[in-house]
Amino acid sequence: MPQLELALRMNSDPQYVNLYKACFLKSLRLFWPEDRLRLTVVLDDESKEDHVTGKLLSKTWPKPTVVYLQPGEASVYQGNQRRRMYLSYFYPEQYVTAEYVGFVDTDTMFTTVVTPELLFASGRPTIQARIGEPFWQQHWECWSDVTEYFLGDREALQCMSYFPVVMKVQHIIELRTFVEKRFQKPFLDVFRSSLKFENSYFKGTKYNDCMCQFSIMCNYVWYYHREEYDFHLQMVPDDTWSGEKQRKSQQTVDYIKGIDLKYKVPKPRMSIHARHYIENGEYISDTYIDVSKEPYSSQLERKVREGFCFAIGFDRCPRQCYSIDRHDLHITLYSFEMFDWIWDSRCLSEQKNHYKNVQTLIRYSEKHGKPMFGIHNFDQICTDVFPSDL
Repeated sequence: MPQLELALRMNSDPQYVNLYKACFLKSLRLFWPEDRLRLTVVLDDESKEDHVTGKLLSKTWPKPTVVYLQPGEASVYQGNQRRRMYLSYFYPEQYVTAEYVGFVDTDTMFTTVVTPELLFASGRPTIQARIGEPFWQQHWECWSDVTEYFLGDREALQCMSYFPVVMKVQHIIELRTFVEKRFQKPFLDVFRSSLKFENSYFKGTKYNDCMCQFSIMCNYVWYYHREEYDFHLQMVPDDTWSGEKQRKSQQTVDYIKGIDLKYKVPKPRMSIHARHYIENGEYISDTYIDVSKEPYSSQLERKVREGFCFAIGFDRCPRQCYSIDRHDLHITLYSFEMFDWIWDSRCLSEQKNHYKNVQTLIRYSEKHGKPMFGIHNFDQICTDVFPSDL
């Protein structure tokens, strides 16, 4: 597998630290093979609280590399910390050393064993994007306008749709160069000028995130490095979209329908966005969800345990798995935020391929003493991973 380093941009706000521990770290330890794990946490250099947080995180499993970024010129992001975070995504060479960076959030929650095949296909990183009908009308319209502004092409893909978002670091550097040539000005000046969209759409409101950095990146590689990535494009809400709510900055329905079918094959996702998910057909979304409180803690615990039971086998750990619905299709593999892909009949066969890869990885780990599911000894795997019933 190519060199991959996960990058997590956060700060010392207790909300994000709690999400890091309860969602990201807990599920990472369970589902990401430890011998393939490289993690860098990115914090703010001028914040004393961030330095305190960084020291604590660096001493706790998996003992990530901690990098502190200088604030730079505040006018570039108008002093807005969210936009400062977006800007930092475009400079991954400042904090990772691997060939590929995998962007994650503090509320990224892994829900299945992360196999090399989920991350890469024949050395090409997987991109799982949405195409079709817009959702969150005002936000998505604003996001696609900004993507079109940076690239000069209509937005074909919406890529706030999976984690980790894996990109070749060199391609992000080339993206900055592309934007500078297009505008004949420094990238920072272009970034600053893109604030006009935010002011146009959300002036006088509480919203301030008129950008999807992942969409800018994945549309760039879609247009200019397509054969170097493994694209899986999910039509939303399903494959019957005929152009409803299409935006001016979005590619036309004819373009979307005309995309080669080889790019529209479903592929299991390895994570969910823990503050935005579907539960019993209801979309639960709130930036301020406290994942440590009910009903969210039990709902998310069930999704993690479900992934363990599908991986290790319901019969191998009956006490830990008896309360988990044993459906043929592991629906969580095909759900992210408010959409799922289960309308596509190919999901089941792709799931079977995934769990064949999982079983191969488990057998290899058992045979060679490699840690998995956060443990080194497989003799008492059921009770060591989940000491109590759900």
